[in-house]
Amino acid sequence: MTNWCSNGYKPNQTWPGEVRLASGLAGGLRVYVDQQVFDTVGDISDPQIRTLIQNAIHEWESR
Repeated sequence: MTNWCSNGYKPNQTWPGEVRLASGLAGGLRVYVDQQVFDTVGDISDPQIRTLIQNAIHEWESR
C-alpha cells in the first residue's frame, strides 16, 4: 500500500495517543488529541500531529 500523504505517514502507523477527527458545531473540523480538543488544525500543539493532519487535508482537497 502506498503512502496517502506527503509526510510519509503509512496507514498502519500508530501514535502513542488517540487522534480523532469530527465535525464541529459550525460544520468545520474538530480535532481530538488525547484529552485535548482543537477547533482549528493550526491550534494543535503537537507539531507532528498538526503536520500530519494538514498534509492529509491538502491531499484530500487536491482530489
